Amino acid sequence: MTAVPRDVSIPRWCWAGAAFAVAAGIAQGLLRETHGPAERLLWCMYAACAYLYLALSFVDFLEHLRLEKLATGRYTSMTAIPFGETVNHVCTLATIGVALSLARPLPSTLSPRDYAVLCAPGVFLALGLRDEIVYHRRRSTHREDIMHTTAHLTAGMMWTTLYALRLGNWG
Repeated sequence: MTAVPRDVSIPRWCWAGAAFAVAAGIAQGLLRETHGPAERLLWCMYAACAYLYLALSFVDFLEHLRLEKLATGRYTSMTAIPFGETVNHVCTLATIGVALSLARPLPSTLSPRDYAVLCAPGVFLALGLRDEIVYHRRRSTHREDIMHTTAHLTAGMMWTTLYALRLGNWG
């Protein structure tokens, strides 16, 4: 097998950070007071995915800075990573933040907050598709693409477990 060039391989510290994030999430889920093993399992998966998504998003941010530096000699020139992509990422994080902070068991009469939470995964998907099609597919290195794709897959699991936890009746 041929060695992967250093500039496209995933750094070992990234793998270690991912493992740590997952372990921390599982530990948090195990320590959380729950109504039974099914809810505990969901909390473990949710926290592990949330921490992994946070870690991968941070690494993706660092990768954007690295690519900008390689392309332009500066970290913030917004040439290799255009301003629109940065705005797209801010909107993605805001969507997640809104959903995480507003999610609750659904009442019999839905309020605007409930509709926002129910629509959030679709908004996240639309922003993710836009990010992939408009920006990443045009310039991504294999290294960046793997990190970015893994983050989106992790977020999908995070959404699933969040909704199972918050919208289900566990009490």
